[in-house]
Amino acid sequence: MRSLPSEKSFQLLDCCARLESFTAAADELGITQSAVSQQVRALEESMEVRFFDRIGRRVVLSEAGRRVLKAASEGFGQIRQAILDETESHRANSLSIAVLPGFFVRWLLPRLIQFRARHPEIKLEIKTVSETSDFRKLQTHAAIQYGVFPDQNPLFREAFTPVASPAFAAEHGLALSSSAKEASDREVMQRILKLPLLGESMDSLVGTGKASAPDLWHHWARAYDLPLGQADIQHFSQSNITLQLAELGQGIALGRCSLIQDAFRKGELVPLIKQKQPSPYSYYLTRNPHMKVPPFFETFSLWLEEAVQEISGSN
Repeated sequence: MRSLPSEKSFQLLDCCARLESFTAAADELGITQSAVSQQVRALEESMEVRFFDRIGRRVVLSEAGRRVLKAASEGFGQIRQAILDETESHRANSLSIAVLPGFFVRWLLPRLIQFRARHPEIKLEIKTVSETSDFRKLQTHAAIQYGVFPDQNPLFREAFTPVASPAFAAEHGLALSSSAKEASDREVMQRILKLPLLGESMDSLVGTGKASAPDLWHHWARAYDLPLGQADIQHFSQSNITLQLAELGQGIALGRCSLIQDAFRKGELVPLIKQKQPSPYSYYLTRNPHMKVPPFFETFSLWLEEAVQEISGSN
Protein backbone atom coordinates (compact mmCIF):
# COMPACT_ATOMS: atom_id res chain seq x y z
CA MET A 1 0.00 0.00 0.00
CA ARG A 2 1.50 3.33 -1.05
CA SER A 3 2.01 5.88 1.70
CA LEU A 4 -0.18 8.98 1.88
CA PRO A 5 1.20 12.47 1.28
CA SER A 6 1.71 14.79 4.23
CA GLU A 7 -0.81 17.39 5.34
CA LYS A 8 1.56 20.04 3.96
CA SER A 9 1.22 18.48 0.47
CA PHE A 10 -2.57 18.64 0.68
CA GLN A 11 -2.33 22.27 1.85
CA LEU A 12 -0.38 23.06 -1.34
CA LEU A 13 -3.07 21.39 -3.46
CA ASP A 14 -5.80 23.27 -1.60
CA CYS A 15 -4.01 26.59 -2.16
CA CYS A 16 -3.75 25.91 -5.91
CA ALA A 17 -7.43 24.94 -6.06
CA ARG A 18 -8.55 28.02 -4.15
CA LEU A 19 -6.52 30.46 -6.26
CA GLU A 20 -6.88 28.49 -9.53
CA SER A 21 -3.28 29.38 -10.34
CA PHE A 22 0.10 27.80 -9.68
CA THR A 23 1.71 31.26 -9.89
CA ALA A 24 -0.63 32.81 -7.32
CA ALA A 25 -0.22 29.79 -5.05
CA ALA A 26 3.56 30.11 -5.31
CA ASP A 27 3.35 33.78 -4.24
CA GLU A 28 1.17 32.93 -1.24
CA LEU A 29 3.35 30.02 -0.16
CA GLY A 30 6.61 31.89 -0.70
CA ILE A 31 8.09 29.44 -3.21
CA THR A 32 8.66 29.47 -6.96
CA GLN A 33 6.02 28.63 -9.56
CA SER A 34 8.19 25.82 -10.90
CA ALA A 35 8.41 24.31 -7.42
CA VAL A 36 4.62 24.28 -7.15
CA SER A 37 4.29 22.68 -10.60
CA GLN A 38 6.88 20.02 -9.78
CA GLN A 39 5.20 19.14 -6.45
CA VAL A 40 1.76 18.88 -8.06
CA ARG A 41 3.14 16.70 -10.85
CA ALA A 42 4.95 14.46 -8.35
CA LEU A 43 1.77 14.06 -6.29
CA GLU A 44 -0.30 13.19 -9.35
CA GLU A 45 2.24 10.59 -10.45
CA SER A 46 2.69 9.00 -7.01
CA MET A 47 -1.05 8.82 -6.29
CA GLU A 48 -2.08 8.16 -9.88
CA VAL A 49 -4.71 10.89 -9.60
CA ARG A 50 -5.11 13.90 -11.89
CA PHE A 51 -5.89 16.70 -9.47
CA PHE A 52 -6.34 19.58 -11.90
CA ASP A 53 -7.82 20.32 -15.29
CA ARG A 54 -5.90 23.03 -17.21
CA ILE A 55 -8.30 25.57 -18.69
CA GLY A 56 -6.31 28.29 -20.39
CA ARG A 57 -4.14 29.87 -17.71
CA ARG A 58 -6.38 28.56 -14.94
CA VAL A 59 -6.06 25.30 -13.08
CA VAL A 60 -9.36 23.87 -11.82
CA LEU A 61 -9.85 20.91 -9.52
CA SER A 62 -10.86 17.78 -11.32
CA GLU A 63 -13.73 15.69 -9.96
CA ALA A 64 -11.21 13.17 -8.59
CA GLY A 65 -9.16 16.01 -7.08
CA ARG A 66 -12.25 17.43 -5.38
CA ARG A 67 -13.09 14.08 -3.79
CA VAL A 68 -9.54 13.50 -2.57
CA LEU A 69 -9.15 17.01 -1.09
CA LYS A 70 -12.55 16.75 0.63
CA ALA A 71 -11.56 13.43 2.19
CA ALA A 72 -8.13 14.81 3.22
CA SER A 73 -9.70 17.89 4.81
CA GLU A 74 -12.15 15.78 6.79
CA GLY A 75 -9.47 13.26 7.77
CA PHE A 76 -6.90 15.77 9.00
CA GLY A 77 -9.69 17.72 10.70
CA GLN A 78 -10.71 14.63 12.64
CA ILE A 79 -7.10 14.00 13.64
CA ARG A 80 -6.70 17.60 14.88
CA GLN A 81 -9.98 17.40 16.79
CA ALA A 82 -9.00 14.10 18.39
CA ILE A 83 -5.69 15.59 19.54
CA LEU A 84 -7.47 18.70 20.84
CA ASP A 85 -10.03 16.60 22.71
CA GLU A 86 -7.29 14.50 24.27
CA THR A 87 -5.33 17.61 25.26
CA GLU A 88 -8.40 19.24 26.79
CA SER A 89 -9.24 16.02 28.62
CA HIS A 90 -5.72 15.94 30.03
CA ARG A 91 -5.87 19.59 31.06
CA ALA A 92 -9.29 19.20 32.60
CA ASN A 93 -7.81 16.72 35.10
CA SER A 94 -4.59 18.62 35.73
CA LEU A 95 -3.56 21.59 37.81
CA SER A 96 -0.17 23.26 37.44
CA ILE A 97 1.42 25.25 40.28
CA ALA A 98 4.69 27.23 40.24
CA VAL A 99 6.65 27.10 43.49
CA LEU A 100 9.97 28.42 44.76
CA PRO A 101 12.51 25.59 45.28
CA GLY A 102 12.96 26.16 49.02
CA PHE A 103 9.26 25.98 49.86
CA PHE A 104 8.80 23.01 47.55
CA VAL A 105 11.68 20.89 48.85
CA ARG A 106 11.41 21.75 52.54
CA TRP A 107 7.67 21.90 53.06
CA LEU A 108 5.38 21.09 50.12
CA LEU A 109 7.08 17.99 48.68
CA PRO A 110 6.90 15.85 51.86
CA ARG A 111 3.17 16.65 52.13
CA LEU A 112 2.11 16.09 48.52
CA ILE A 113 1.61 12.39 49.22
CA GLN A 114 -1.29 13.40 51.49
CA PHE A 115 -2.91 15.46 48.74
CA ARG A 116 -2.47 12.75 46.12
CA ALA A 117 -3.85 10.09 48.42
CA ARG A 118 -6.92 12.21 49.11
CA HIS A 119 -7.41 13.38 45.50
CA PRO A 120 -6.05 10.72 43.09
CA GLU A 121 -8.29 12.09 40.33
CA ILE A 122 -6.25 15.30 40.11
CA LYS A 123 -2.98 15.37 38.20
CA LEU A 124 -0.98 17.96 40.11
CA GLU A 125 1.99 19.34 38.20
CA ILE A 126 4.55 21.28 40.25
CA LYS A 127 6.99 23.58 38.49
CA THR A 128 9.90 24.86 40.58
CA VAL A 129 11.07 28.31 39.51
CA SER A 130 13.51 30.93 40.77
CA GLU A 131 10.92 33.71 40.60
CA THR A 132 7.14 33.74 40.37
CA SER A 133 6.25 37.29 39.32
CA ASP A 134 5.66 36.85 35.57
CA PHE A 135 2.72 34.54 34.91
CA ARG A 136 3.14 34.90 31.14
CA LYS A 137 6.49 33.12 31.46
CA LEU A 138 5.36 30.65 34.11
CA GLN A 139 2.48 29.21 32.07
CA THR A 140 0.98 27.60 35.18
CA HIS A 141 -2.54 27.87 36.55
CA ALA A 142 -1.30 29.41 39.80
CA ALA A 143 1.80 30.10 41.89
CA ILE A 144 2.76 30.05 45.54
CA GLN A 145 4.42 33.44 45.78
CA TYR A 146 6.62 34.93 48.49
CA GLY A 147 6.41 38.64 49.18
CA VAL A 148 3.90 41.32 50.16
CA PHE A 149 0.37 41.63 48.73
CA PRO A 150 -1.69 44.07 50.83
CA ASP A 151 -4.91 43.11 49.02
CA GLN A 152 -4.51 39.35 49.53
CA ASN A 153 -4.70 37.08 52.53
CA PRO A 154 -1.48 35.15 53.13
CA LEU A 155 -1.51 31.40 53.49
CA PHE A 156 -0.07 31.85 56.99
CA ARG A 157 1.89 34.34 59.06
CA GLU A 158 5.58 33.61 58.52
CA ALA A 159 8.26 34.11 61.16
CA PHE A 160 11.98 33.41 61.28
CA THR A 161 14.73 32.71 63.77
CA PRO A 162 18.51 32.03 63.76
CA VAL A 163 19.35 28.34 63.27
CA ALA A 164 22.47 26.22 62.97
CA SER A 165 23.52 22.61 62.98
CA PRO A 166 23.67 20.96 66.43
CA ALA A 167 27.45 20.58 66.08
CA PHE A 168 27.98 24.25 65.14
CA ALA A 169 25.76 25.39 68.02
CA ALA A 170 27.62 23.19 70.51
CA GLU A 171 31.04 24.26 69.19
CA HIS A 172 30.22 27.94 69.72
CA GLY A 173 28.31 27.53 72.97
CA LEU A 174 24.98 28.51 71.42
CA ALA A 175 22.91 25.39 72.09
CA LEU A 176 19.69 26.07 74.00
CA SER A 177 19.44 24.14 77.26
CA SER A 178 17.36 24.10 80.39
CA SER A 179 20.35 25.10 82.50
CA ALA A 180 19.87 28.05 84.84
CA LYS A 181 23.19 29.37 83.56
CA GLU A 182 21.87 29.62 80.04
CA ALA A 183 22.75 32.94 78.43
CA SER A 184 19.93 35.39 77.73
CA ASP A 185 18.58 35.69 74.22
CA ARG A 186 20.20 39.08 73.85
CA GLU A 187 23.63 37.79 74.84
CA VAL A 188 23.26 34.97 72.32
CA MET A 189 22.13 37.44 69.64
CA GLN A 190 25.25 39.53 70.14
CA ARG A 191 27.45 36.44 69.88
CA ILE A 192 25.61 35.31 66.74
CA LEU A 193 26.52 38.52 64.90
CA LYS A 194 30.24 37.76 65.38
CA LEU A 195 29.95 34.40 63.58
CA PRO A 196 29.56 33.54 59.87
CA LEU A 197 26.01 34.46 58.78
CA LEU A 198 24.24 32.87 55.83
CA GLY A 199 21.86 35.21 54.03
CA GLU A 200 19.64 35.04 50.97
CA SER A 201 19.03 37.53 48.20
CA MET A 202 15.60 39.11 47.87
CA ASP A 203 15.34 38.32 44.13
CA SER A 204 12.48 35.88 44.59
CA LEU A 205 10.25 38.44 46.30
CA VAL A 206 7.12 39.64 44.54
CA GLY A 207 4.54 42.28 45.33
CA THR A 208 4.96 45.76 46.78
CA GLY A 209 8.20 47.04 48.20
CA LYS A 210 10.48 44.56 46.44
CA ALA A 211 12.93 47.26 45.32
CA SER A 212 13.51 48.40 48.92
CA ALA A 213 13.22 44.99 50.59
CA PRO A 214 15.72 44.72 53.46
CA ASP A 215 18.01 41.76 53.86
CA LEU A 216 16.49 39.55 56.56
CA TRP A 217 19.57 39.79 58.75
CA HIS A 218 19.30 43.59 58.70
CA HIS A 219 15.58 43.32 59.43
CA TRP A 220 16.27 40.93 62.32
CA ALA A 221 19.05 43.09 63.82
CA ARG A 222 16.93 46.23 63.54
CA ALA A 223 13.97 44.52 65.25
CA TYR A 224 16.12 43.79 68.32
CA ASP A 225 18.11 47.02 68.15
CA LEU A 226 21.34 45.18 67.48
CA PRO A 227 24.32 46.76 65.68
CA LEU A 228 24.94 44.65 62.59
CA GLY A 229 28.11 46.61 61.83
CA GLN A 230 30.66 44.63 59.85
CA ALA A 231 28.95 41.29 60.31
CA ASP A 232 30.18 38.53 58.00
CA ILE A 233 27.13 37.81 55.80
CA GLN A 234 27.37 35.58 52.74
CA HIS A 235 24.39 35.87 50.41
CA PHE A 236 22.95 33.06 48.30
CA SER A 237 20.19 32.97 45.71
CA GLN A 238 17.83 30.61 47.55
CA SER A 239 16.70 30.05 51.12
CA ASN A 240 17.19 26.33 50.64
CA ILE A 241 20.91 26.86 49.98
CA THR A 242 21.43 28.83 53.19
CA LEU A 243 19.68 26.14 55.21
CA GLN A 244 21.69 23.35 53.58
CA LEU A 245 24.91 25.19 54.39
CA ALA A 246 23.74 25.68 57.97
CA GLU A 247 23.04 21.94 58.23
CA LEU A 248 26.61 21.34 57.03
CA GLY A 249 27.96 23.53 59.84
CA GLN A 250 29.03 26.42 57.61
CA GLY A 251 27.36 29.16 59.64
CA ILE A 252 24.08 30.52 60.96
CA ALA A 253 20.98 30.98 58.80
CA LEU A 254 17.78 32.87 59.43
CA GLY A 255 15.28 30.10 58.94
CA ARG A 256 11.65 30.68 57.99
CA CYS A 257 9.48 28.57 60.27
CA SER A 258 7.84 26.88 57.30
CA LEU A 259 11.21 25.74 55.98
CA ILE A 260 12.88 24.61 59.21
CA GLN A 261 10.21 22.71 61.13
CA ASP A 262 11.02 19.36 59.47
CA ALA A 263 14.77 19.93 60.00
CA PHE A 264 14.08 20.57 63.71
CA ARG A 265 12.17 17.29 63.98
CA LYS A 266 15.01 15.41 62.26
CA GLY A 267 17.66 17.05 64.43
CA GLU A 268 19.41 18.57 61.40
CA LEU A 269 19.00 22.14 62.67
CA VAL A 270 18.45 23.68 66.10
CA PRO A 271 17.13 27.11 67.15
CA LEU A 272 19.67 29.39 68.80
CA ILE A 273 17.24 31.66 70.66
CA LYS A 274 13.70 31.22 71.99
CA GLN A 275 12.22 34.21 70.19
CA LYS A 276 10.83 34.16 66.64
CA GLN A 277 10.65 37.38 64.68
CA PRO A 278 7.51 37.97 62.56
CA SER A 279 8.52 38.18 58.92
CA PRO A 280 7.62 41.18 56.74
CA TYR A 281 6.97 38.68 53.94
CA SER A 282 4.44 35.88 53.54
CA TYR A 283 3.42 33.14 51.12
CA TYR A 284 0.37 33.60 48.89
CA LEU A 285 -1.48 31.26 46.53
CA THR A 286 -2.15 33.40 43.45
CA ARG A 287 -4.17 32.53 40.33
CA ASN A 288 -2.74 33.16 36.89
CA PRO A 289 -4.83 36.03 35.46
CA HIS A 290 -3.92 34.99 31.90
CA MET A 291 -5.20 31.39 32.09
CA LYS A 292 -8.51 29.74 32.81
CA VAL A 293 -8.09 28.06 36.17
CA PRO A 294 -9.66 24.56 36.35
CA PRO A 295 -12.24 23.69 39.04
CA PHE A 296 -9.63 21.55 40.80
CA PHE A 297 -7.87 24.75 41.88
CA GLU A 298 -10.39 25.22 44.70
CA THR A 299 -9.76 21.67 45.89
CA PHE A 300 -6.02 22.29 46.06
CA SER A 301 -6.52 25.70 47.69
CA LEU A 302 -8.67 24.24 50.48
CA TRP A 303 -6.20 21.42 51.08
CA LEU A 304 -3.29 23.87 51.22
CA GLU A 305 -5.10 26.15 53.68
CA GLU A 306 -5.69 23.14 55.90
CA ALA A 307 -2.13 21.81 55.59
CA VAL A 308 -0.41 25.10 56.46
CA GLN A 309 -2.17 25.24 59.82
CA GLU A 310 0.75 23.26 61.22
CA ILE A 311 3.04 26.17 60.30
CA SER A 312 0.78 28.74 61.93
CA GLY A 313 0.73 26.59 65.04
CA SER A 314 4.53 26.48 65.24
CA ASN A 315 5.05 30.28 64.93
